[in-house]
Amino acid sequence: MGAFGGLKLTNKGLALQGKVQAGAALVYTKMAMGDGELGSQQIPNLTALISLKKTLSITKLTPQPGGKALIGTSYSNSDITAGFYFRELGVFANDPDDGEILYCYGNAGAGADYIPPGGGADLVEEHIVATVLTGNAANVSAVIDDSLVFVTTPVFGAAVGDMSTVPTTAKNAAGAITELFTSVSDGKELLAAAITDKGVPTAAEDSFQEMADNISDIVLGSGNAQLADVLSGKTFSNDSGPGKVGTMANRGAVNILPGMANQTVQQGYHNGAGIVQGDTDLISANIKAGVNIFGVAGKTQVVDTTEGTMPAAAAQILTGRKAFVNGALVTGSMADRAGDTAALTSSVSGTTLKLLASAGYRDGVDDNVTITDPDFIAANIANGVNLFGLVGTLIAGSRVATGQTVASAQLYSFVYNSGSTINKPALIVSGLSFTPKLVMAWSVSNNYLCVCFPSNIYQNIRIIDSPYGPSNTFTPTMRSIQLAGAAELVQGGFTIPANSETYNWYAVE
Repeated sequence: MGAFGGLKLTNKGLALQGKVQAGAALVYTKMAMGDGELGSQQIPNLTALISLKKTLSITKLTPQPGGKALIGTSYSNSDITAGFYFRELGVFANDPDDGEILYCYGNAGAGADYIPPGGGADLVEEHIVATVLTGNAANVSAVIDDSLVFVTTPVFGAAVGDMSTVPTTAKNAAGAITELFTSVSDGKELLAAAITDKGVPTAAEDSFQEMADNISDIVLGSGNAQLADVLSGKTFSNDSGPGKVGTMANRGAVNILPGMANQTVQQGYHNGAGIVQGDTDLISANIKAGVNIFGVAGKTQVVDTTEGTMPAAAAQILTGRKAFVNGALVTGSMADRAGDTAALTSSVSGTTLKLLASAGYRDGVDDNVTITDPDFIAANIANGVNLFGLVGTLIAGSRVATGQTVASAQLYSFVYNSGSTINKPALIVSGLSFTPKLVMAWSVSNNYLCVCFPSNIYQNIRIIDSPYGPSNTFTPTMRSIQLAGAAELVQGGFTIPANSETYNWYAVE
């Protein structure tokens, strides 16, 4: 706080002091702070602060020897919106005639402190204590706001003492007291539980004296045995005290006969004379394969031969072989038909040839059932027919096809026997089921005839090219064209020279 150099009485304050000496009450009402500069003004003449910034409630009034008193207040910048220099300090009192007056005043001048506005990084909170003149007033008081009364740090420190020496984690009064209370409360709960466990009921709310008395009543014992750990009827002591009686059942000698289900071993005392019975027949040879009895696995060769639905007979087992059926040994009588064996009989059913095999075993590798017929040869089977893997070569006649087809307008290259070529339209036929060897084609408009001879007679196409009339007389022009170039007789069709018109044709296999 700035150096005010003491507060001086104003003329109004001096007048009030005279009234106080005459017996009037001296009542201080408030304090105030401002930033006014005194300049040439005289303090006695002031009746208010030059530039009031904040009014302060009185929080302390302590009489002092020599006709003086300490008057105090406090302030914070939390409600100050604009910073200012704390240059003026005034104390106000109540005059019985003039009402509230400026009693005394001080100005720090150039030594004023700056009070920043609230809401920023600087939080300012200060206590102000000033000495004021009371004279010989018999009745001095102040209007004090109890909500703002503070105790000074020295006064508080003297009352509380040095908290740094307190053996607690917290080093403030409230924290240390709370910590101490919690520690004592928790300790009493633990102590009460421990005394109770020793057989003397004790509550955490009992006083320390009551707890001390209960401790002296504890009958000492030791051990961790519990009631169920000690044989029934036997007494013992443990950590919780003496006088305990066991509850463990006495089972004596217990004998166990193994069975299909688990058997519970009864809880309690066993005297060691009991047994789990064994059996000398418990061996692998007496146990079925895949079964494990008390850790003994069954023998692989021991199997269940029971078959109630379809048991095998001797005739169904290969001769010389043996098998167990429903617990009995059976020797087989089935013949082994290795290699080829003749069918007993044969018959035909539709397209199926049936062969009756002789009874016996066949391994399916090279064991065939056979039948022989001298007439089963290719010459007796139609040409191209595959009968049980044998393809026939018998030809019973030639196939014929006829039709009407429009010759192609596209030009194809045909070769004369002389080697020269001619470009003409072509008659192209496909879709036949055979290879033609003789083809005749004649124009519907009867001005062109083409004959193709069998290739084994003449390897070319004979063309008769001449118009003919209603009398079917014509003077043919014979020309030979090779089966080369575009001309061909192939499987399924043929290509021969023609004119761009419709033809009737006739093809022979």
